[in-house]
Amino acid sequence: MIQISETAQIHLRKLIAAQGGDALGIRMRARNPGSPAADCELEFCEESERNGDDWVIECEGFDLYVDAASAPWLDGAQVDYALTQTGGEMRIHAPKLRGRKPDADASLALRVQYVLDAEINPQLASHG
Repeated sequence: MIQISETAQIHLRKLIAAQGGDALGIRMRARNPGSPAADCELEFCEESERNGDDWVIECEGFDLYVDAASAPWLDGAQVDYALTQTGGEMRIHAPKLRGRKPDADASLALRVQYVLDAEINPQLASHG
């Protein structure tokens, strides 16, 4: 299950109200799950954009729709909104999102693939 703090819910309600959509919800999905480049996306979602297999988390004033393919990666995630000196930031802690580093007894192929994905490919991508 995904935990959404009260401050995050208040902030998301404000964003939805600013969009003027009572029927708006928030969609949450994992991008590149299971890799070191994994990230989480939050976006507005209208009722017509819902998939039948989404997880639905009912919050006060809106629903959070979790993409079904992302659900295993986001299970156990915590969503919070924290005030900062420059305004505020949404913080999402999803322990399963990036997968985990292979154990020392994992096959050589898995360990090499992890190094390629976690260290080599990001460096190559940053150089174009």
